[in-house]
Amino acid sequence: MSESVQIEVVTEQERLEQIIPAWNSLWEQSGPDSTFLAPEWLATWWKYFHKDKNLCFLTVNYEEEVVGIAPWYLENRLGCRRLKTLGHGFIDYEGILIRKDMKTAVIKTIDDWLLSNNTFDEAVFDRLTSHQWIAKNGLWKQGRMKLKRRPSTISLSTELDKGWEHIRSELPKKFRYDTERQIRRLNDLGDLNLGFVDTVEELNFKFPEFLRCKRDRYDKRYSTNSDVYSKGGFWGDENVASYYKSVAEKLLLKKQLVFSCLMLDKKIISAIFGIERDSTFFYFSTAFRPVNSFSVGRVHLWLLVENLCSRNIKCFDFLIGDDEYKRRWPVSIKHLAQLKLYKTGFINTLRRLGPGSIEKLEHSDMFRRIYKKIKICIS
Repeated sequence: MSESVQIEVVTEQERLEQIIPAWNSLWEQSGPDSTFLAPEWLATWWKYFHKDKNLCFLTVNYEEEVVGIAPWYLENRLGCRRLKTLGHGFIDYEGILIRKDMKTAVIKTIDDWLLSNNTFDEAVFDRLTSHQWIAKNGLWKQGRMKLKRRPSTISLSTELDKGWEHIRSELPKKFRYDTERQIRRLNDLGDLNLGFVDTVEELNFKFPEFLRCKRDRYDKRYSTNSDVYSKGGFWGDENVASYYKSVAEKLLLKKQLVFSCLMLDKKIISAIFGIERDSTFFYFSTAFRPVNSFSVGRVHLWLLVENLCSRNIKCFDFLIGDDEYKRRWPVSIKHLAQLKLYKTGFINTLRRLGPGSIEKLEHSDMFRRIYKKIKICIS
């Protein structure tokens, strides 16, 4: 079989578009953990963020059929050539796509390519689920490259298959009472309604309000890593806004988008960008506007979970993060990992030292505070 398994390195946008049908076919055979590895997320990301990057998209082929995909790209920072997943920093789960009956052959083929290839100095794959992916033994022990696995973050999820009343009964009593009281009070203020976007026209009308809420609440309050590269803040960047809007449109056409809006007297006070796949709901992004002292986001989440239970959704995936509001729900924990590969040797160590030190500085609280002050003074 090994002679029949071949690898192709896609480096051109035109070729990437040609393999999208095969990419879609392989993605549809995968499980919920591969939700963000669809062309709607990754090919679209490359369209908007390919500047100063080189495509390095691997396909593993067996008998003229694509049986494995590694959706990667190369970036060069201060002389260090780094291999990453398309959409890195924009998606919650990374990994590769593998046809189930070809897992061993695909992993070995990709491992061999990583070991023999000279186009990169370091590979960084983040937010990997437990089954992803590189073989722990074998060629890595020969010392040609070093392999490091370490915890990255966690994601939380709630099982909905027992029904709304069961989930409601497991919530903390004070939390349950306070949320239901807020719903009653909001209903007293006006017509409170939870609606869902069903058409592209409706999405075109409501998505800009979602972005405005994001910019007003997050870009003005926080200084994130993305702010370093975007003067207007992460959500104020035109490419970011266009990217997520384009993804939402494509997911809507595939009937996977669950974009819900909480309306008070026909005005949007909260919006949630979610995805539905294989009876699983993914809580991707949320935005809301303050209404007096109400916890608008909490009310929206409550009504959304209740609605999803009525639609027989089996699992509510909160995605990455250990936020306090998620812990109030009956959640289970999934541990994600980071995988780092790098070549051994003195020269390769020097190549990584500069970019690595700069990134540690950018991630530090001190840098964020200083950058935020400078940004305020300039503006």
